[in-house]
Amino acid sequence: MRRPHTNRTPHRESTLFVDIIAELWDWWEKLSELEPPLIVEAGKIPPVTEWPRRKDPSTTSAVSDEVLTGLATCAGVATGRAHSAELQPGEILTAPWTDPGLTPSFTSPEAVLVKVGSSMSHAAIVSRELGFSCVPGVKDATKRVVDGAMPTVDGGAGTVTVLEAPAGCKE
Repeated sequence: MRRPHTNRTPHRESTLFVDIIAELWDWWEKLSELEPPLIVEAGKIPPVTEWPRRKDPSTTSAVSDEVLTGLATCAGVATGRAHSAELQPGEILTAPWTDPGLTPSFTSPEAVLVKVGSSMSHAAIVSRELGFSCVPGVKDATKRVVDGAMPTVDGGAGTVTVLEAPAGCKE
């Protein structure tokens, strides 16, 4: 999103809002670096100071033989390279979540691994309909299982075992 030119105002009265607009843009830039909560209970919104950063340095890639857990939703075991975009047949789709706009990506994965979801989420339903395994609800899935990793997804057990971390990942 581009920041509009706030220093050029056609009317003298509109200069009163320049400081307010600049302050709002500063807030927008700061908030864009944070990850808002995915679930908000009625009236219990966590303070912005507790939201994690989108690029949290404390979250590391999963290492070889590490087991991550999620929800058991779609039985089956599959192993393949993890990718978040431009999937090739036999690869594992990794995504924060899925929705109908991502359905074309469901034509060739061996399995689906998502950060957010449940047994009735889009990822789980489409995976069941198309017959491949799915593990939703894996914390930091897209940060832990990075593109190029070789995970085994066990949809019946709700586990993801990273068999091989991509070159360059810290082990």
